[in-house]
Order: sequence, then C-alpha cells, then structure tokens
Amino acid sequence: MRSDDIDTTHQALCEQGLALSPIVDGKRHDKQGNLIEWRIFTISGDFHGVPYPFVLQWKTNDAARLDFLRTHNIDRPHPVGQARLQAAVFTVQHPEQVAQHWQRLFQFSASEHTPTTLYIDEQQFIFQPGEENRLTALQIATDNDAVKGKSVILGGGEYQFV
Repeated sequence: MRSDDIDTTHQALCEQGLALSPIVDGKRHDKQGNLIEWRIFTISGDFHGVPYPFVLQWKTNDAARLDFLRTHNIDRPHPVGQARLQAAVFTVQHPEQVAQHWQRLFQFSASEHTPTTLYIDEQQFIFQPGEENRLTALQIATDNDAVKGKSVILGGGEYQFV
C-alpha cells in the first residue's frame, strides 16, 4: 500500500499494536539509468491467516512521478487501450472479519451495501470467501471491448479485464 506520509502511517499502525519493521530507504536504477527512490516498512504477522501488506512512499509525489515516467517514455499507453486498476480481490476464509479489521487499521471507507468491499478513493479492496487467504486477482478497467470480460493468469495471480 502506498502512503503520502509514511511516518504518520507507521506511528498510527504502531499505536494499534502491530509489529512493524523500521522505515527504511530504498533506491535502484531503472533500465534507463534513472534513480528511483522510496521509503518502506513491513507489518509482521497476519489477521485470520491473511498477511498484512507492506507500506511504501515514493520519494516524489504522484504528479511529479507520473510526469517523470511520461517524459522519459517509461509510462506508455497500454496495448489494450485505457487500463486502470479498479480492484484488488482477496480470497479469504473470513471475509467480513478481515474487511472490518483492515477498515479499522487503514482507515478505509466501507461499502454500505457490501461490507466486504473497502474503498481507497476510487479503487477497491474486495474480500471474497475462499481458502487461499491472499490476494488472488486484480481487476483492471479498460475501454477495449475486445478484452473486457477476459482474464490472464500469471504466476498464480489473475488479471481480470472489466
């Protein structure tokens, strides 16, 4: 998960009793030789068998990072057309409990009609029943009718075009 203020996020999660790693700085060079920098921490353990996410903050804000990616021709149009991450789907043994826990921890909004769906702005975390206890699919909104309704499975993860 991305944070705009990783120090505040770290403190808030620590106050909720979670075991956190220290915040560490990371950096690497991309294929074009550009330096990419971030700060990151991990959350130890799980809730009902569902591992916690790591938390990341890019060194630059989203607008500057996107401008850099486009200026350097790293962020290019997707071959299927418009493609935007719409939802992360978690298949878990206890969807209602996990959704309520994550809502409280991360201050997500919950759907009035579907309590197992959480919102981060326009994007969703969907918790559905199953045995996996992990992220199982990403739903990608597209304007390309040729790929809508189709899925691609890579490395045990499913990419669903909606």
